[in-house]
Amino acid sequence: MASVALSSLGIGSSILTYDIIEKLHEAHEKSRISPIDHKLEKVKAKQTDLGSIVGHLSMLKTTAAELSSDLLFQGRSVNSSSDTGVSIKADPGANTQN
Repeated sequence: MASVALSSLGIGSSILTYDIIEKLHEAHEKSRISPIDHKLEKVKAKQTDLGSIVGHLSMLKTTAAELSSDLLFQGRSVNSSSDTGVSIKADPGANTQN
């Protein structure tokens, strides 16, 4: 808002002075604008929190899907320290450690 300097024409002139206009502006801002700004800040904080929750739920869904898959438990790994090659085969449905 542009600020314009007004001069006082006298107390009894019934003309608003700059000080009175400034006080009215501040009162209006406190009563109307500040509560709206406060609500906007709360909404933005809630949006941030909601985004975080959605992200965590997405990770939980992905992890749960991995756990429910049979492929996780069918995987086998073998390590060898020798220079010769080794071939190992696990039949589908074989019990773990057999």
